[in-house]
Order: sequence, then C-alpha cells, then structure tokens
Amino acid sequence: MATKISSFKSVREIQHGHDLQISVAEITTNSNENLLICSPSSDHSWIDKFNNFWRDVYLRHTNLLLAGHFNMPRISLDSPEKTSGGNENTFVELLHDHFLEQLNTAPTSGKYTFDLVLTNVPNKVKIREILSPAQAELYTDHSIIVFELSVCYNHLPKNHRTVCNYRQGDFAGLRTSLECLDLESLFISDDNICHNWQQWEKGVPGSSIST
Repeated sequence: MATKISSFKSVREIQHGHDLQISVAEITTNSNENLLICSPSSDHSWIDKFNNFWRDVYLRHTNLLLAGHFNMPRISLDSPEKTSGGNENTFVELLHDHFLEQLNTAPTSGKYTFDLVLTNVPNKVKIREILSPAQAELYTDHSIIVFELSVCYNHLPKNHRTVCNYRQGDFAGLRTSLECLDLESLFISDDNICHNWQQWEKGVPGSSIST
C-alpha cells in the first residue's frame, strides 16, 4: 500500500493484531476527517479470519475503504443473488452486513473482476479510470484501478481591503495638481516617496474587495 503523504494531514500504519495478510492505514484529511484504508491479499482460506477482522474494524472506525485483489471469480457483482460458491456467498453477506458498496464492476484480469474497491462511504470515493498494464506501464497482469477520495477542506477567511479604482480616477485633475506642484522643493523637503504617492493618490476613488 502506498499513499501520497502531502495530500493528507497525517497517515499512520495500524497494527491490527489479526492473523491475516492485510495492510491497514488511517489517513486524516485537512478537515480532521479520518478514513481507514485496508489492502488485503486473499485466497480461499482467509474468509473466516477476514470476517473477524472486519467486525473488529467496523466497531472502531466510521469511514472505511477496502481495496485489493479478491480471488472470487464466482461473485456476480451486477446481480449478487446469482453469486455461487461458499466463500463467495459468505463474502457477499459480509459486504451487506457492513454496508459496503462495490464501486468497480469492470474486469481487471481477463474476463474476471478480481480487483475490488469497497467502501461504506461511496459518496467520498470515485472511480476515475481503469488502466491496462500497458497504459499504467507497470509489470502486472491486472488492470489498475485509479480512484479519488473526496476530502473537505476549510476555506481561508476572507480578507476585506480597499484598493484604488483607477477606472474612476480623475486623471485630468491629478495632472493639473501635479503640474502646480514644485517637485524640486518637495524632493528636498520630504524624502518620503510613499507619503508623496499617498497624497497624490487621494484623487483616485477606492473600492472594497474580498480576497
């Protein structure tokens, strides 16, 4: 499992303590929302251990995402009631019991959909594309599922300030007032150019903006 640390406030690996080949990480978004990501390596002997693991996870965490390779070719993703096989039916029941929704239904290995993206927050996870091994330029015989996480962020407070509206400036009057000034005496008596600019700029009306 790999995550882009800069995309989240924190990422930490969780030691789950179960006799199961599965990687678990908890990510925290910039809005302090937590999401648990699990990536299993499954075979036909793991279903009972996974059931116990998932019950434990479900009690401890709210937002769950499970993504990985599931070697269960007899699962019917379009019509779950057509699923056959003991492990497959147990797995489908587990998904229903924990309100997990399968987001990817496209084949990822030949005609089979072995690679799944499951979550109980489908509004926060979106499948972007399915890449073939050649497109992904990776050494694998499985297609690559690219998905996005929808995370909230806190807007920065608006900064209200006044700026000069030069479109409404009286430039003719500014030029006249400038021509009447003895610039040489000003430079000698007042070397603060910012003060001089502010005095001249009074001829330009201001507008309030929010940034």
